[in-house]
Amino acid sequence: MAIARPFPFHDTMPVSRRSLRVPRDGLILLGFVGLILAINPRGFIGGGTDDWQYLEAARCWVAHGPCVPTQHWATRWPLIAPLSIAIGLLGESRLIVGLVPLVYSLAAVALIRHLALRLFGTAASLIAGIAFLATPMVGLSLLHPNIDIVELTFLLAALAASIAASDHRSRSAALFAGVMLALAVQSRETGFAYIIVAGAAFLCADRETRRILFWAVPGFVAPIAVEMAAFTAMFGDPLARYAIALHHTAVPSTALAAGVDVSRGPLLNPAVIAGWRPVSGIDVHWTINPVINLLAHAMIGPTLMAAAVLIIARRRAVPRPHALAATRLLIAALGASAILIYVLAIDPLPRMFLPLAAAAALAIGALSPRSLAMRADAAVLVALAVLLVIALATIARQPTMLRADTPAARIVAAHTGAIAIDTTSRRALALVSGVRALPGIDTPTRWRLAVAQHGCEGRQTERIMEVYPLSGPWFAPTARYRGPARSAPMFALCLFERGVA
Repeated sequence: MAIARPFPFHDTMPVSRRSLRVPRDGLILLGFVGLILAINPRGFIGGGTDDWQYLEAARCWVAHGPCVPTQHWATRWPLIAPLSIAIGLLGESRLIVGLVPLVYSLAAVALIRHLALRLFGTAASLIAGIAFLATPMVGLSLLHPNIDIVELTFLLAALAASIAASDHRSRSAALFAGVMLALAVQSRETGFAYIIVAGAAFLCADRETRRILFWAVPGFVAPIAVEMAAFTAMFGDPLARYAIALHHTAVPSTALAAGVDVSRGPLLNPAVIAGWRPVSGIDVHWTINPVINLLAHAMIGPTLMAAAVLIIARRRAVPRPHALAATRLLIAALGASAILIYVLAIDPLPRMFLPLAAAAALAIGALSPRSLAMRADAAVLVALAVLLVIALATIARQPTMLRADTPAARIVAAHTGAIAIDTTSRRALALVSGVRALPGIDTPTRWRLAVAQHGCEGRQTERIMEVYPLSGPWFAPTARYRGPARSAPMFALCLFERGVA
């Protein structure tokens, strides 16, 4: 996602103001967003996921104004600030909490469409947009508070602005590109990987382009300087944010193998790189585990593999500038991904690689056949259609806490003052009325409410009273389970009566 454009990416596609409107392909993409939300509007999950951390930070901002961050989640103000504004103005609910990620997601889709249109043409813009949205990690992020889509949106905006700056010799566009890149870094420190890629692209550009794009530097420096001034005021250290971020491996995590020495931090630390548990369960060697597991993961793998296959099979079937542009975008994204994995030593989860998925989607748009005229083209389109169906099925299968809201609210209201809840379940049900005020499980109460991932298992003096399955379509009523215990659902909302011998 470099901000420089030293290559003639879209010389065959004249720039038009139509790319900024919402023509038929844009409406189709909006319809596809609606389809995904109808299939699974996952939204807030809570529990052990990061979205609860962002919700808590936003709650602090609503109550006290910008709060002093103590963990890296709380430093990510480009998500927390608008989330706190939405909650402060409109109240706290699942719908309101989902508005901010939805706006960012729609902006990312619009930028994907805009970039594909400018680089590859109208048909490519539609295919690229669908490929991006059909990536399950993207489709499931539409209403889910997450920093991944925020960072990606600013990176795409930086890329689009840098292309405009190069095309029109516009200093203001270059300045804007720098600001967008700074906001990507302020969203999450992983944005520095894309600065390295941007710098490499800048050095490859011709002298006149470098002269224009150099204006991105003050655009980048200004927001970073303001943030550093704020951290100096809070901590006396302008680099406090980055110190907090570098200590993220000290936060207890089941994803990192026990016994890994994190005392010297994650940067270029082979022990940390090797210590992350393979996300798809495939353990070959730590040097290649991240690549293999990403390709095998249902949340992002199909999009990456489709792009790779198309580059191999169709790079000579499309105009050479299109094939080169698609390849170079993927190489840039792969380079940044390598920095994330092997330099920053991040946990290589699919959600960390949305820019790579975006580059793959743009490549799919550029290289996909436009008709069924040839048998080979028809086979490629059929294969892409099958991948699309698989992706939508993957999205449909993912659990959602939506089904827990109604029974949890009813249970809390029925047992006010006599029900306790554990920390993880409190976070999972954070948007249910009354849950925030419930005491912890150390408080002696008659009832205990829990969200179970592996079946409702009460303690020695507890009896299961009510079980509500949480798997299944989000729109289906959550009926109480009344079958035998051996067939009880694994993912469920459980009500226990305590103090039963």
